[in-house]
Amino acid sequence: MLGKVLGSSYTEAKVQKQIKRLKAEGSYLAAGRLLEESQRFPEAVEVYLEGEEYHAAAVNLERLGNIERAAEFYLKGGDHKKAAQILSDAGKPGKAAALFLEKGNTLDAARLYGVAGAWDKAAELYSKSGYPLRAGEAFEKAGNALKAAECYEKHFMENVSYATTYSSTGSSGQEKTARQAGALYEKAGQLEKALQIYSKGQYFAEAAQASMKLGRFAPAAELFMRAEDPNGAADAYERAGDRVRAATLRGEVAWKEGRVPEAAAFFQQGQDYLRAAELFESVGKLAEAAAAYEAGDSYAAAGSVYVRAGLKARAAASYAKAGENETAARLYEEAGERDKAIELYERAGFTFKSGEAAAHAGDNARAIALLQRVPVTDEHYLEAVVILGRLLIETGRPMLAVERLQKALARETMSAGNLEPYYWLATALEVAGQTGPAVDIYKKILAEDLGFRDVEKRIATLEAGQGPTPIRRFATSSPRPASAPAPSSPPSASSPSAPSGSSPKATRFVRKEEIGRGPLGLVYRAEDRNDGRSVALRALAPEVLRREGVLPMLVADLRAAAQVSHPSVVKVLGLQEVEGERCVVGEYVAGRNFAEALRGGHKMSVKQVHALGRALAQVLAFVHGRGIVHGSIQPSNIMVATGVIKIADLGLGRLAHPLPRETSYRAPEAELDVAGDLYAMAAVLYHLLTGVHPRTQPQGVGLPLPGTYAPGVPEALDKLLVRSLHPRRELRPVSADAVLEELKDMVRIV
Repeated sequence: MLGKVLGSSYTEAKVQKQIKRLKAEGSYLAAGRLLEESQRFPEAVEVYLEGEEYHAAAVNLERLGNIERAAEFYLKGGDHKKAAQILSDAGKPGKAAALFLEKGNTLDAARLYGVAGAWDKAAELYSKSGYPLRAGEAFEKAGNALKAAECYEKHFMENVSYATTYSSTGSSGQEKTARQAGALYEKAGQLEKALQIYSKGQYFAEAAQASMKLGRFAPAAELFMRAEDPNGAADAYERAGDRVRAATLRGEVAWKEGRVPEAAAFFQQGQDYLRAAELFESVGKLAEAAAAYEAGDSYAAAGSVYVRAGLKARAAASYAKAGENETAARLYEEAGERDKAIELYERAGFTFKSGEAAAHAGDNARAIALLQRVPVTDEHYLEAVVILGRLLIETGRPMLAVERLQKALARETMSAGNLEPYYWLATALEVAGQTGPAVDIYKKILAEDLGFRDVEKRIATLEAGQGPTPIRRFATSSPRPASAPAPSSPPSASSPSAPSGSSPKATRFVRKEEIGRGPLGLVYRAEDRNDGRSVALRALAPEVLRREGVLPMLVADLRAAAQVSHPSVVKVLGLQEVEGERCVVGEYVAGRNFAEALRGGHKMSVKQVHALGRALAQVLAFVHGRGIVHGSIQPSNIMVATGVIKIADLGLGRLAHPLPRETSYRAPEAELDVAGDLYAMAAVLYHLLTGVHPRTQPQGVGLPLPGTYAPGVPEALDKLLVRSLHPRRELRPVSADAVLEELKDMVRIV
């Protein structure tokens, strides 16, 4: 009421009195609020400042629109965010930044300089504050590529631990700073630094490109490989002058893309001749396959494929290089190149066949000289004498023919089976003018076979006094057909009960020398009467066939094995009964097995074991891919013939599995499966590399690394073999293909 009566002066005086009292009491906030209630904001600011109530002062300065002073007092009052916000809202982030910087808050200052677009200032402050990532971003926005790259690199080095594998699908945010650093170093013209940081960050594709720009093509190829870019690696190797590696990589790419003929051609250029040959063969390019085998010094395999391609002369040349002179000679004979056939038959010690070939070639002098050397013990002796007799008659020496034939027939009794030599004895007598003895022998021949040759006509001519009947020259007669080495009509694995006795099959194979023995029985080299080639004949021990259901199982396994055609698999031809014994018939391989090497105390080098491992893994991948398990991988079943690795006893794994073994390479679980084959392969490689059988050592984590016994074994090979021999199958490689890939990755380190 007094205020209304006394007026405004009274009210003002009263307010001033209250303010004075509150200030005296130190209640500056209350005093300032009285002034705010009266809308006296400037005076309130003064009171708040007097009482150091900076936040309240800043609020009122903001109301009054004095943003810069408000920001100053927000900052003084400890509300940095509010200070920055109002300056930024007012479009003055630079002033906010300067304000923060003045107060020593460099991080907020840097942020606000960034908002203000002063990226160079922001970058320097971030860098001084220990924030290289933010500094890098700021320098990049400021256009300073080199400084930005250095900051990104610093951040990466401080925050990232290196992994050991490369992922082509992405990297962590931290690792990406390495990529950013590399790109900026490139932009700044610092290729060397770009290469280093890309490599550290495992950005191998980018590192490879930087290496290419630096002209370092071979290292670039390695980086492309780590980036899983074989095409890029191939181009780099090409530019480095390593066309072999370039071609091999292009072959891998083509093969994975299903371009098999291209892959094969690339593998051949890359000198991986075995793979090239296999791929050419798989698409029916037999001549190319054979040429690839030849280039890889696998001459026997080349010869076999040339035969299938119908190129007999080239097949013969390959077999000759493989040292298989008899086979080569037969093929040269079929191809009409009899001079070469004669030479090879002679070199192979087949005097009869050499003489026969010379006779067919019309080289009578050479044929006579060779046929005269055929010993009585030779199974072709009588046949040799017949040809020799004919040639002696042709060359005007019938009495020499008579002498040689009579000598050969001295202990013979004429029968339907030996009329040919008697016929030529009579012919020789006839030509020599001894008509009576000639007619007597001709008549005896008629008594055995009324229609034999032209005997009846010859008797009539002689009895009519018309002289000897002309004979046909031997060289104009057709040679006996020579058989190609490929099994065109192998013994059937589906006929386990082949008859014996007089059946032709019972006498088809003639045993020669023993070449091996084992739990399943004895192994012989035998000769196939159908074509004269050598085969391996395994006579199965009767006791292994007594188990119930064994025979049908064996027949099924051998039938499946017989379908497998691979240059590194000993060909299975079938199951036959020979001389009362059941025998497995297979390709004859004249070579040594690795069990012999171990018995002799020999170890293999790392390079040799690596090459053997690749060959074995490749074969097992091929066999397993056809649903077949070997089941008996061991040194005695792995052979080398003319430089080609050969795995024997395919199809006999189930038969051999229950039999006890003196030295076992089987997995602990003793299952007949893919895992068992892989374990056995690793055990064999370990043994050959170290000279120590792995099963004689502590198992699992206690198994010594191969490098313990064999210095210089790369860590990767050490680990692969030990992992492959782990007692727990789930910790081993899952397939032969997986093992093969690991071994291929080691090519550069072994």
